[in-house]
Amino acid sequence: MGLLLVLTLCVYLPRYFSQSVVQTPPADTKEECQSLNINCVFHSGFFAYALERGEFFRQIQTGKKRERILSGGRFVVRTNTAEETFSLEVRNLNVNDTATYYCKAWYRYNAQ
Repeated sequence: MGLLLVLTLCVYLPRYFSQSVVQTPPADTKEECQSLNINCVFHSGFFAYALERGEFFRQIQTGKKRERILSGGRFVVRTNTAEETFSLEVRNLNVNDTATYYCKAWYRYNAQ
């Protein structure tokens, strides 16, 4: 089995203010046929914002365009808006999965 280096890197927020996303693990190394799990937590800061959905992207090579990862096949994307978390599971890893992975949070103003 070959060794895979799977890098994970935070955070891509489409809007501003003090919102943030924490991604774990920040980096990981896996072997072929294993699974990778990346978890992201949305923090709304001082404002009343709520997580709408989470997305994941990967960049296979520096300078190349990021590609959006959709749920299906070996890829499972989950969003839990109540807990403001979202995650990516990549099953049955192979060498082509070596990349930098990004999480992106979409959120809305939660007027009470």
